[in-house]
Amino acid sequence: MQRGANSFAATVVTIALGWSLVARAEPTRGEAAWATVRIHAPECETAAFRAKAFLQLLDVELVADHLRTETGDAARSAELTVTIDDTVCDAAQQALAIRLSRGGAEGEIKRFIELGDVAPNARPRALALAVAEHIRQTRASPRLAASFDPGDPSADAAAHPFESTFASEPAHQAPTPRLGADVAGSGAWRNFFSDGSALFGAQLSVSFPIGSSWLRCKADFEALFDHVTDQLGTADLSYYSAGIAALATTRGSTMFFVGPRLELGRATIAGGATVPPFATQKESHAIVLVSGLAGTRLPIGTHWGVLLEIEMGVAALGIKVLADDRAIGSLDGVFASARAGIAFAY
Repeated sequence: MQRGANSFAATVVTIALGWSLVARAEPTRGEAAWATVRIHAPECETAAFRAKAFLQLLDVELVADHLRTETGDAARSAELTVTIDDTVCDAAQQALAIRLSRGGAEGEIKRFIELGDVAPNARPRALALAVAEHIRQTRASPRLAASFDPGDPSADAAAHPFESTFASEPAHQAPTPRLGADVAGSGAWRNFFSDGSALFGAQLSVSFPIGSSWLRCKADFEALFDHVTDQLGTADLSYYSAGIAALATTRGSTMFFVGPRLELGRATIAGGATVPPFATQKESHAIVLVSGLAGTRLPIGTHWGVLLEIEMGVAALGIKVLADDRAIGSLDGVFASARAGIAFAY
């Protein structure tokens, strides 16, 4: 009798446990349904990107949003498809493009994720966080939410074009990339205030970003000339120099920059006397200039731009043009420069 009672109790417990598991497996009324996000990502396992780790971390990030991920082109209806660019496998890439779409023929949007400052071993985690956030932002669109019901796979997607869902949502645009290498040719003017010497010439320069940071390096070659006239004669001044600058820049198509500049050059003075007993002479001297440089680059189309610069500085090592012990010109003391030219980015 006791053994029969025990058997009956065990049967009741088993049935009750089974009903509880079935009830737990089925979503209750009012509980959010689970949706599917299809992930197309390269299957590389490199130092720059570990695909399996990324997918596992992305699953963890999306659990709270009632989202499950799957790879490949399975038959299950997917609310979104996220495509990761193949360049993620390259450690040299500083930025990565991802594309989110609702259907192959219904358009897509592109987002950019910057990875320049992320260590290679931390990229899967950083990428999973960024992709999850872009998925949430996309699904948060009221028009997208109204156009797709994850519980109704037979919904007519053509009635709600994916392109129009994002046409009025520019708030999550990708950061504007910084300018790459740039070559410029400019007309140049420089004035030394101590004796009012004004030189005119040209400058050829190249600038390039330092890594993915806000710093740029600019290297240039400049040639300036001046002709000085005095009651005792004339002097022709020619000056050739090379300079280098470290510039802090802004992001965007119109770029502003500012930073210190160092210039090393050599000036040649060829003097001709018109009144005896003064004689014609020619001298050459080294010049060292230290200055601050500021300017802007205004875009003209995709590659071309207008370059405008101003500069203020002082000659650490200069030269004066003398006539009978009188200074009639100089490359010495405080100076100001201005340049305007055309730049080409490649």
